[in-house]
Amino acid sequence: VNQLILLYTLALYMMRKRNIWTEDQKVVSKELNEMPKMIKAIIQNQKIGQLADYYKNYHHFMYIGRGINTATALEGALKLKEISYINAVAYPAGELKHGPIALLDPTFPVLAIAPKDSLYEKMRSNIEESRARNARILTIATEGDTEIEKISHDVIYVPKVHEDVYPLIIAPVIQLFAYYIADKRGYDPDKPRNLAKSVTVE
Repeated sequence: VNQLILLYTLALYMMRKRNIWTEDQKVVSKELNEMPKMIKAIIQNQKIGQLADYYKNYHHFMYIGRGINTATALEGALKLKEISYINAVAYPAGELKHGPIALLDPTFPVLAIAPKDSLYEKMRSNIEESRARNARILTIATEGDTEIEKISHDVIYVPKVHEDVYPLIIAPVIQLFAYYIADKRGYDPDKPRNLAKSVTVE
């Protein structure tokens, strides 16, 4: 997350220097300054740990997202598999019907990243498709979105921000979720097996 914030800050600085400064950039800049407070609230959200206690016994997990949050989904699946050893996969939600949806059943839950952004309605459709296959749905959504509760089994809410900023506040949620699951399964998240900080062989 700190690397993302640094890249966002650098991009905003360069845009300002080149006189490319719109209302969107002003909003993003303001929200970056508020990020520590928002992330602190996410860390204190006890629901993440409570849900981890429920989902810890699954052996498979599918993460889905659209647009900028496709990468967020990939990061979430990677974190879950490398510290809790659950077989987690991630796909662009738009690809769901081209194959990955065949995996879904009651033993294969879906974590859907569905903030209120320009791709929200399409994500809702993907969630409905997944639920129709009897998969359990855990959704990360924007505060105040009560409609998402009707098509999800569980929801973790994040603050409403500019859509370009959502990865910054969703990343801590998926990282904490993986951390809690690993901890509750009896694994040390700081010492994942078979992994090294640097790769020394090809």
